[in-house]
Amino acid sequence: MKQIIILILVAKFSLFNQVKAQNDDIWAVAAAGVGLAIAIEKNKEILENLAANYVMKNFPEYDEFNLKVIGIGGGGKKISGEGTVSFVPFAFTQLKDGKLTDNRKLILLFASKGWINKFGVDYTRLKWQVWDVNKWNKLITQYSLLNSPFKLTITGGLFPTYRQKISSNLDWELDANNFNKISDLNISSTGLKLKNKIVFPFYNLEGDDYIVEDFNNEIKIFVNEGSLGIFLKDTYDSILISRNLINKVHNFINGRKMAEKN
Repeated sequence: MKQIIILILVAKFSLFNQVKAQNDDIWAVAAAGVGLAIAIEKNKEILENLAANYVMKNFPEYDEFNLKVIGIGGGGKKISGEGTVSFVPFAFTQLKDGKLTDNRKLILLFASKGWINKFGVDYTRLKWQVWDVNKWNKLITQYSLLNSPFKLTITGGLFPTYRQKISSNLDWELDANNFNKISDLNISSTGLKLKNKIVFPFYNLEGDDYIVEDFNNEIKIFVNEGSLGIFLKDTYDSILISRNLINKVHNFINGRKMAEKN
């Protein structure tokens, strides 16, 4: 009888320990999540302060403006631990009498690994660029052509429409009578989309495939893993930008409020 009682007590104690361990794991994960959220917000505050200082120093003509982080790192949520550089785009909008205007710009920060450490911010690892809507749309146009089997001359940011042939899901045919502005399109892994429908198809590349091309004197662009990559020529740093973040930037600079799924 004593042995039975002892076995029951041991079983209950073991079950209690398992439940307690599971609860401890849950609280540990929750605590880590809270810590990460706080860290993200602190990073955003630091970055927005750096960007505001950059604007006030280099563009004194702007005495009213709105400035916010569009996204951080590869996915728009946190400082990227992958690669050697973090890509941080800021939405800059000029204000007039405290109200938003249509004068929008992108302030792009490329922060090399180690830009922030126990001593503070290492400004030598920060590289800034200011882009307008034309330069951004040129980038997306060149990336789309680089990533597509259809090599065309694009004028005025107008892409012709391609439709899948009824007889085959792999073949496409040109609809030369319909064009779409690059500003109206979303970027997906399979092509440019209009209302969730592919209108300009991309390659179906493998994860180890790269296609590279010069963009200007400062950067090269490349296609990898179905997304856009940027290579900085002077620092030899590269970053692969998530499509989610690309579309957030694309929507802002083109004055679009909502993004389609990509």
